[in-house]
Amino acid sequence: MEMKMSLGHPILILLYSIALLLLGCAIGIHWHNSLWSASTVALLGAVLIIIHDWAIAVVMFLLAARWIRKSEKRA
Repeated sequence: MEMKMSLGHPILILLYSIALLLLGCAIGIHWHNSLWSASTVALLGAVLIIIHDWAIAVVMFLLAARWIRKSEKRA
C-alpha cells in the first residue's frame, strides 16, 4: 500500500498565521502602544503555529501508518 502525505506550503501557512496574530496584536497595541513588541510576538507566534501544524501532521501520519500496519497484519 502506498501512502502519501502533503502539507500546506510553509510560506502560506506563515502568512496566514501572521495575519491572524496581527489581528490580536492590533488589539494589544491599542492598550500598550508598542509596535515592536507586538510585531515580535506576532512573528514568534506564527513560527510556533507552523511548528504546531507540522507536529500535528507528523502525529496524524504516524497514527494512520500504525492503523494501516495493524489492518494489513489482520488480513
